[in-house]
Amino acid sequence: RLTDWGREKLFTLLNERYGRGLPVVVTTNLGVKDGTLEDHIGSPAFDRLAAMSETFRIDGVSLR
Repeated sequence: RLTDWGREKLFTLLNERYGRGLPVVVTTNLGVKDGTLEDHIGSPAFDRLAAMSETFRIDGVSLR
């Protein structure tokens, strides 16, 4: 889980890049539609990320 400080810094990073039109690449194994990503990073960062993103789901067998 992110701390409040971590969530604030993540939002600041996403907001700055959004405002400047700069790209961000995010990979995660947390769910977007089921809310687990939003729960983890917080609603403000999730909303900013959703506003600037295209989502691609990639399924497959884990090679770990």
